[in-house]
Amino acid sequence: MINAEKLKKLKDLLDAGAITQEEFEQQKSMLFSEISPKSKISDKVKIALGIVAVVLICFAIIGAFVPSNETSHAVSTQESPKNNIPKEFRDTCPVLIETKMYDNIIGVPELSCDISNNTDQEISAIKLYFSPKDVYGEPVSSIFAPAQLYTDEPIEAKVSVTKTWQLLDSSIKSGDIYIYSVYFSDGTEWGNKDATTSDIKKYGYKIEAKY
Repeated sequence: MINAEKLKKLKDLLDAGAITQEEFEQQKSMLFSEISPKSKISDKVKIALGIVAVVLICFAIIGAFVPSNETSHAVSTQESPKNNIPKEFRDTCPVLIETKMYDNIIGVPELSCDISNNTDQEISAIKLYFSPKDVYGEPVSSIFAPAQLYTDEPIEAKVSVTKTWQLLDSSIKSGDIYIYSVYFSDGTEWGNKDATTSDIKKYGYKIEAKY
């Protein structure tokens, strides 16, 4: 800002006749010249800083939306979850099983499975793994709680059958059933009849059975 005190002194000198109007104008111009360049420089600096700030913000926004080559490469080479599944379990399970549990006429738990063949081929055999649980949902380990369930009753294409198993342990109130092998009459198989227990629980088709 202009130094008001100096400008007032100049005006007082002019009014007192100590300086002429021409001298007053010269001194006033010099007073303005002391301030004006600084203001102009300051404005230029502000404009330049503003432009730099806008450019930096634009680069930051672009960088947030455009992935780097390194990131794109990592995604493209990542193995999909399905490729980690053994090939014999990758296809959709060819049967649908609906389960129920109840006490049979002699008062022991019985597991009933309605098995539907969803394919156009005849099924010769099916292997299931049963993991029984008590009323608290804890595993039941007993000689009367069979783990391996098996049926070799032929199931024609698009046909359903019912298969039951007596469990003979009254502590069994629920359980998980894993389908791990469906063997067709043409000799092909979905799953793996020789799968380990860990693979059965990891890759087999899981169904819950309960009262």
